[in-house]
Amino acid sequence: MYKIICLKKLSASLILLATLVSGCATTPMTSLKVTVSEQGHILVKGKRIAVDNVGRAIKRAGAKPGTMIEVNVPAKASPSLCQSIKKNIAKAGFPNIFFVRGQRSSAYVNAKDEKGGLKKPKPMFPKIRKR
Repeated sequence: MYKIICLKKLSASLILLATLVSGCATTPMTSLKVTVSEQGHILVKGKRIAVDNVGRAIKRAGAKPGTMIEVNVPAKASPSLCQSIKKNIAKAGFPNIFFVRGQRSSAYVNAKDEKGGLKKPKPMFPKIRKR
């Protein structure tokens, strides 16, 4: 009786190991990146997609309804393009959509301490002096 129980445990662990090795037990996708190029082309996993087919392409990429969809948009993208992308992704059943815009960052160096580097720009508005 004891040998039969041990063999059942061994066979169950071998089946579990085989499914893990073969890839049957995979973790769900938590996020998916959609990229919009400067020219307005939409890329899902490196493939160019039309605006109307964005939701279908995300589903084909393996995303589930709980997956967060990250849409990387250039700084000069039109709001109408963003709205149409959002509408098509939401219509496909993905409520977790967020848009990311690239930001430029600058580092300034004090001119007295170091000669190289960027100098801090002068303010665009005049200073208000109190009398």
